[in-house]
Amino acid sequence: MAVKQNPPSTVEVKSVLGYRVEKDAAITDLVSVAVRFTPQHSPAEDPSQLSKTKKKVPDECALAVKALKRVSKLADVDQILGGDKALRDSMFEKMKLLLGTARYDMDAYAVWDAQQ
Repeated sequence: MAVKQNPPSTVEVKSVLGYRVEKDAAITDLVSVAVRFTPQHSPAEDPSQLSKTKKKVPDECALAVKALKRVSKLADVDQILGGDKALRDSMFEKMKLLLGTARYDMDAYAVWDAQQ
């Protein structure tokens, strides 16, 4: 769809993260995919063909293969945070501050997190 819009855009999968929402899930049951769309501006087509500049259209097949390779590198966030206490603690503090900025109860978040 992005390749066919005007102007056509390339699509790049930047990251794929998996989480466990169901407490006893054996595998990730929620996936977050970050995608970047980059418009590809090129000269307008010249129906009289006086210009030697050709319109560039992104290669959908090449973009798809690259996206699939990136998706195959899904990172399991629960596994990463479970194996790195310092990173988990840092993420906890940052989430608490983010929630506080949005006027959520940071202490209630800490209680909720401890129960998880």
